[in-house]
Amino acid sequence: MIDYFLLNKSQVYGDDKLQMIESGRLCKDATDFAKYKSKITKAPYRCMDWWLSKTDDELFARIFDFNGKVLRVNPKLEGYGIRPAVMYEQIKPFSEERYSDEEITVIHFGSYPQSYASDDQNNTLNYLFQEGYLEATSKPNVFKYYGKYVIKDEDADRWILEFPLVWVVDNKTGIAVCDKIIDAGKKDYAEVIHFLKNTFGKVILSESKVKEFETLLTYNNLVCKKKAVEEKLKMINDLLSSMDEDVKRIRRKNKRNEEVL
Repeated sequence: MIDYFLLNKSQVYGDDKLQMIESGRLCKDATDFAKYKSKITKAPYRCMDWWLSKTDDELFARIFDFNGKVLRVNPKLEGYGIRPAVMYEQIKPFSEERYSDEEITVIHFGSYPQSYASDDQNNTLNYLFQEGYLEATSKPNVFKYYGKYVIKDEDADRWILEFPLVWVVDNKTGIAVCDKIIDAGKKDYAEVIHFLKNTFGKVILSESKVKEFETLLTYNNLVCKKKAVEEKLKMINDLLSSMDEDVKRIRRKNKRNEEVL
């Protein structure tokens, strides 16, 4: 199971500050989809500030704002952006490396609604929508087209398309962070956490890919266990080998004693 999480205050502003944030190599922008989600909650500019993690005993939540400061906020406020993070090792088998240097690695992993369609794409989707060729979902403005999500923004008369997610990996800590703020408009902090833990992973990867991942993960775990058992067996065999001569010597000594008697 992949564990997606939010960065904490120390990782964006404190002693554990990630290199990508220190050097400004993490995008400050939000996707068109995040801006759309924030707009429909009547907080059109709030999505540029993104949620940080909080402990259960903290009364206030925190956000990392567009100016690079950490602010305390009411955890019941909606419209703040979501920038997921995950340990790179967990997603590496299904990621595609696009760039790497000493400080960061840029990868593609999963896909999610992000950008407004071009004029030609928009016209095509409008036609398919009007003719009933788009696959409906449980949400009235969300459809599927060739297996990918497309969202209709009625106000802007634009379609939002799904694209591969770009993640920036901090090579020092192994933490991969979404390069853009990808979503907004959740009702509160608790809903954000529920979304990351229960929904996000199922949305960005197809069911077949999830099954592939689970198979690969199970295989890797078994390989690790096999290696650990083999190392223990080797240690036991090495110990037995080292004791062989001692056992032989003791047996020879006992045999000589018996002959003397």
